[in-house]
Order: sequence, then C-alpha cells, then structure tokens
Amino acid sequence: LEARWLHRVVSATALLLAVAVCGLLFGGVEQPFYSLVEWSPQARTNPSFVRVLAGPLLDRTIAGLLCVSSVGFGLSARDALRAHGGQLVPWLCGLGASVAASGVRLLRVIAVLSAVHSAATITVEVQRRARLMLVRRGERVLEYSPKRI
Repeated sequence: LEARWLHRVVSATALLLAVAVCGLLFGGVEQPFYSLVEWSPQARTNPSFVRVLAGPLLDRTIAGLLCVSSVGFGLSARDALRAHGGQLVPWLCGLGASVAASGVRLLRVIAVLSAVHSAATITVEVQRRARLMLVRRGERVLEYSPKRI
C-alpha cells in the first residue's frame, strides 16, 4: 500500500471505471456539448484516428469524461471557495472573462482541465485512504498481544 505505482494503478482504474459508468448512465449529454463547442467527431479536420473511432463508443467515452469533468469542475470550485475565504466571485469573474474573450470553444479546455483535476483528486484520495489503511493496520499490529498458554 506504500508503493506509488500501486496508487497510480488504483487511481487510473477508478478513473476509467468512473468514465465507463458515467458514459453508460449519462449517454446523450455529449451531443449538446458537441453543438456548444462547435465540434464534431466526424469532421474532416480531425485526425484520422478520431474519425475512425467516431461512433457510439467515442460518444459514450466523451459523455463519461464530461461527467467526470463536471465533478472536477465542482471540486475546483470548492477548492477556489476555500482559497478565497468563501467567495467565488473572483474565480467566476476570471472564468467568465476568459470565456467572453475566447468564446465557448474555451469550454473544451475547461473540460479537459476539469478532468485532469478529477484525476488528481482521485489520486490524492487513493493515497490518503492507503495511508489511513496502513495506520489502522499498523495500530492493530502494535496492539497485538499473543495469548499465553
């Protein structure tokens, strides 16, 4: 439980599982997102591997990533709320100004960064829980006293 590679494997598995479950539960949310950010997986301007993968599997994956990104955005907002002493106004003003200057296509970047934030949060949580398990197991070992016959 102390190995960093194990934390990363568990975190990646949890993230992939979250994307898969969210993709199955919330399939269909990707179509409004495609319209909002003015993107289509079948567009000729996309790399050939994206056009080949375009279809139900890619749509479900995008839907799952959007769900995970939404959670990441919420976690980022929570962190900003804590950092700014309970006020989200500076954070929202900066976000609003960025979207106003760049247009709604900036939401693509925000979605990716939110997914990265979710992945980082999952990794930190896995590490925290692993340490907690080690402490609990360690306390049990330290408190162990064999029965005397």
